[in-house]
Amino acid sequence: MSRRTWALLGAAVSTLWSGAVLADDYDWSGFRLGATVGVGMGAVAWDEIDAGLSENLGTFGSLAVNGGVFAGYDLEVAPGMVFGLEAGLQFFNAEGSSTQLTVLDQYEFRSLGAAYAGVRAGGEVAAGSLLYGRLSYAAIHAQSSVDTPAAQEGFVHGYQAAIGLETEVMDNVTVRVEGTYTKALTSFETNYDGSVYLDTYTPDHLGVNVGVTYRFGNEGRGPRLANAAPQRSWSGGYVGVLAGGMSSSTVNGFRETAIPGAEGPVSYIGYELGAYVGVTQQLGEQFVVGLEGDVSYHTAVWDFVDDESRDIGSSDHKAQVSARLGFLVNPATLIYARAGWGLMHINPDELLAEPGTEAAYVQTLSAGLGIEVMTSPNSLLRAEGIYTTAIEEYRFNDTVLNPLYIKPSSLSARVGMAFLF
Repeated sequence: MSRRTWALLGAAVSTLWSGAVLADDYDWSGFRLGATVGVGMGAVAWDEIDAGLSENLGTFGSLAVNGGVFAGYDLEVAPGMVFGLEAGLQFFNAEGSSTQLTVLDQYEFRSLGAAYAGVRAGGEVAAGSLLYGRLSYAAIHAQSSVDTPAAQEGFVHGYQAAIGLETEVMDNVTVRVEGTYTKALTSFETNYDGSVYLDTYTPDHLGVNVGVTYRFGNEGRGPRLANAAPQRSWSGGYVGVLAGGMSSSTVNGFRETAIPGAEGPVSYIGYELGAYVGVTQQLGEQFVVGLEGDVSYHTAVWDFVDDESRDIGSSDHKAQVSARLGFLVNPATLIYARAGWGLMHINPDELLAEPGTEAAYVQTLSAGLGIEVMTSPNSLLRAEGIYTTAIEEYRFNDTVLNPLYIKPSSLSARVGMAFLF
């Protein structure tokens, strides 16, 4: 990053930190145990090696449920500054398959989870609310030729990076929303039925998890936050910026009358950057409703199965309008759900599309969950996960013998900062 970028990030963190209303005797130090549940989307790269030459056959994955357990220890080294250790097990299903319509062979592979151990560091952005990052070593499960006599499995080495927002909801209990990115640095190698080809699989995974933590020895941690005086009402308008990661997938869809079918789904993990604007209304002491619109730019490139020279398509931006409903677990912390309608922009691959094929938008529906913290009377910080799915196909090459279609879905793990008017 440039010096200017680091300066802007530093200014943003300084603003959040200076606005935080910290309880003098609130202490994060101690052991903790917890469990998580959520959703994730894998991206398993499949390569075939023949006589030393490697060919990428595609990157595959789809949405699946996550779960896990973890344990850790935190030490508050200075007021509002927390360092800790964490280890855990995560269970997910980063699965992919390719049905080759010409030879009717099917290859399947999956990763069922990872064991991780590492460090985390964070800052208290409001009383009892911690913004943190985590970096861990990960041993990632890999399995090939699933459910066949030739099945092989093992582990590959990699890392897991995470960012999350954790907040106290009752004595000794915190809730967190966390986005995780698990990346393999080595590949799982296998050989199908004595073939001369060597197949390698490299699993990556993006997940969004909600975790509940029991923190031991917290009886003297500080006053009950639910009884703290609110900084201000949550009613008002706001504008903010967001950043995070996005995993997306789609099938290679075929509409040929004689042999209809689909290959994949293929997937991709990339970045997401955007902005949002909205309005909220606080109802009583604990409920908040609102409307929000956001637009984001992202990277999403979907492989054409078994042909590394071209893709089936890509997407570069999307927009949506959502309704939000939230519950204030303390005066400064909102846990919310959101749902909405939007549009996703689709680009066909230039090498695959017929001349004259144009990019277009498809309609989408989205749903998500997040935690938002009022770090000062005019500052909001959030961590959220959003699943988006197309409700219509993007079709192209309709005038040729074998028309194609794309129907994407995506999972976003992102953080946002907003100014509350």
